[in-house]
Amino acid sequence: QRLRVLYDDGVWYPGRIRCQRLVTVGEGAVEEKVFDILLDDGVTELTSTIPDPDIEIVTGPDPEEVPSVTPAAGVEEIDDKVSHIGVRRRDGYWVAELKRAGQTLKLGHFDNALDAARAYDSAALKYQGEKAKLNFEQSRQNFEEVAYYLHSRVRVLYDDGVWYDGLISGYDYKIKEYMIRLEDDTRFTSALPDPDIQVTSSSTIPPKGVIA
Repeated sequence: QRLRVLYDDGVWYPGRIRCQRLVTVGEGAVEEKVFDILLDDGVTELTSTIPDPDIEIVTGPDPEEVPSVTPAAGVEEIDDKVSHIGVRRRDGYWVAELKRAGQTLKLGHFDNALDAARAYDSAALKYQGEKAKLNFEQSRQNFEEVAYYLHSRVRVLYDDGVWYDGLISGYDYKIKEYMIRLEDDTRFTSALPDPDIQVTSSSTIPPKGVIA
């Protein structure tokens, strides 16, 4: 079934329903019918219930006759329209999603489209590697930097002049800081590089711009 999806840039993007399935929602184990949708760019995938105010079923013309992008009614035509792979607006916020192994990974809700697009890029690089199609090429460099520091052993200099050993346990993409856990279970976040934090071991070669 052909359809089109309205994105936050005011443009309708054509696509099709790949399949429909039942999912269990809520504590009452209520089953709800959802539809897996693939847009015509061959990359963007999303899951939604129908009817949905941002989704229209296309009837009449053949798929070949459906315009690739159509401005929504009342939206001014502009030259710098921007859409993001794996991102759509929903109830005043932006949702990032990634399709993997037949399932939709919910990557979170974001206050703006750029943060959602960056979250998608990070997940795409994690699960799809070098073949991932990204919203921003800079995401590839950023991902390499995060991968270099992640799970590295570190020493942290405190105000008492003592270096404490610990581990980089994760990365918070929203605040763009690394999550660090010391051996006494003290936890905090920090940007890197930092003069008070020494990376003592890493299993990867540092990317460009990162001093080992």
